[in-house]
Formats: sequence, C-alpha cells, structure tokens
Amino acid sequence: MTTGQLSRFFLLAPSVDRDLQRKAHIVPLNMGSFKNQPTLKYRVCKKCDREIGKCEEQLIKCGPEALFRIILGIIGRSGSTSTSPFHRKHAGSGPIECKVKYPNTDYEVLVELIPGTGEFQPLSQIVLIGSDGQCEQILFTDKNATSRILKERISSIKLVKPWKIWLFGMLEEEQEIALNLLKAEGINIGEELKENIQPCNEPVESITTVQVDKKYFRAVVKVSFHYFINYSEYFSGSEPTFEAVRRFIRYGEGEIDCFVRQRRGNLVRELSKNFRPKYYGHFLIGSFCRNIIHGKVQFFIGHDSDPPYFEVILARNPFSISLPPETFGHFYVYFSPDKRKQYDGKMEKLGVSQRIIFPSCF
Repeated sequence: MTTGQLSRFFLLAPSVDRDLQRKAHIVPLNMGSFKNQPTLKYRVCKKCDREIGKCEEQLIKCGPEALFRIILGIIGRSGSTSTSPFHRKHAGSGPIECKVKYPNTDYEVLVELIPGTGEFQPLSQIVLIGSDGQCEQILFTDKNATSRILKERISSIKLVKPWKIWLFGMLEEEQEIALNLLKAEGINIGEELKENIQPCNEPVESITTVQVDKKYFRAVVKVSFHYFINYSEYFSGSEPTFEAVRRFIRYGEGEIDCFVRQRRGNLVRELSKNFRPKYYGHFLIGSFCRNIIHGKVQFFIGHDSDPPYFEVILARNPFSISLPPETFGHFYVYFSPDKRKQYDGKMEKLGVSQRIIFPSCF
C-alpha cells in the first residue's frame, strides 16, 4: 500500500448502524430546546428511542413538570400547543387533577392552568353534589360524551342522594350534549344549571393530584443515563455494567428503588443559604466515585420553587481496577419569554472541583 493509498484509507468514514438514532436528546425536546446542549449521535437504537418516548410523555404531561411547562409557556417539539395534561391520560396515566373552591361557589371544581400564566380556567365538567354537601366532578370530554361511559362514571360515585347537578364551565353545544345524556339516564338537573367559563385571576388555593407509574421514573433515569455517558471520560454506555439500567429504561425491568429515589432537600448545598437562581432551570449532575456511578436530576428549580430531586444509581462496581473519580454538572436555564426565539434557554456548565460553582445566569 502506497502513502497516498494509506491516507485515503484513513479518511474513509466509519460505517453507521442504520438501526441507531441519528441523534438523541438528553433532556426531552418537549421540555424546551437549549443552546449548547449536545446530542447523542448514533448511540441510541431507534426502537429504544421510540419506547422511551412513551415514558417521556408521562414525564412532560403527567408529573409536576407538566405544570411548570404550562406556567412557563414551554411549547416543545411541535411548535404549537399540544393536548392539555388536564384533559386526558398520557401514556396510561393522568390526567392531572386540579381542584379549587371556585369564587362565588360553595364547591370545588376542576380547573386547568392557562399557558404562560398562573391563572386558572374551569374545565367542562358535570358537578354532582350530595345532600350532605359533598361533591364529585366528572370531566366532560369527547371521549366520555357517550351514554355508556357517562353511566359507568356516575354509577361509581358514592354520594348521598338526592343529588344536585351542575353543568359547569361548558359551552352551549357541550351543555346540550350533556343534558341529553343525563336525561337518557333518567337524571334531571332541574334548574341547577350553572355556566362559568371565565378565567379565574383571584388568589385561590388549589389541590393538585398527579398520577404517574414506572414510565415516569424510567424517563428520569434515561435523562440521567444519557447525560452521564455523554460527558464521562471513561464510559460509553455500551459496557455490560450498564445492562441492568438499560433494561430498566427500555423494558421497565427491576424495581424503581433499585435505580432511582426521590429526595427532599437541596441538591446543591449553596441553595440552602437562600442563594437562588434568577430563572427556572434543571440541574443535571453525574459522578463516578468509590465504584458507584450515579447521577442527580432536579427539574424546574427556580427563585420560588424548590422541588424534590432524583438520585439515580446507574451502576455499581463497574471495574475491578481503580479509576480517578470524575464529577460534572450543568444547569439548563430558561430564558424569559420575551427572549425565547430559536432556543427556550441555554445550557451552562457548573464548576464541580470541590463545590458547585454557579454559572453567570445566577
């Protein structure tokens, strides 16, 4: 082989496995696009990426993260508003249930957040009130606007009869459909028809219930795993030591507590001294020490929010040889709404030599 032939040989691009995703994002795109965020190129198989997409749907539409996305007006991948997490289930969980004692009423009603604000508006619903004053709400959507489904839902309600029934937050066409369905079941609402579809901008106390399953935690572990293998100097993610965490992410194998636990307190020690970030964002930290590979994730921490963080165990005893410890971290910070154009925010590196050193965005 001549020198010229040798040079051409080394310039040939390596073959790419067509079953691998061209690029995979660390933080799901529906949580925003961040300037400087790298992607994993040809390191995640397409089937795994599709499967974890179902889990990420729970993370962004069923958990507390969904509320922050709405408040901050984070649109996500599609470039337009998607189905509200208050309206239906996503990936088998939800919808988010938010109840308030609505002004000028005596009873709780279902409400949803108005995107980009902290205001509520009522959902279309049938409110059943027992003679003892207790009440329950039936979310009225296209999916339950049938006699059979409505009958099943009403039959499951345990309220003291006779009931008082409101049609609340409905448009005229929805009221007509609901009235006909109720009459078909022999239920007459009499004159207890109430309409209120105006946003609520008065201070109210809400009770919010989120419902998630293992998919939610698999998505959290995926974020931590992809983050770690992208920045680690020693590991690629394909090593046998990661087999268990890969199967948990892909198939849900194993117990949640073996891989991820939710913790209260301050992920970053300095935050306990009332040193808060100016804007909302996400902490991602990865480390390898004492033969344990783990990560820490905290979503939507801000000047007025201090949510729990997740401690993720990615692997134990990966090598029989001793390696120097490594630690790295980043803060994914959101821009204010008026500064969001191509990106929703940017990724800032954290100093982690002996302690966390905050980026300039704090």
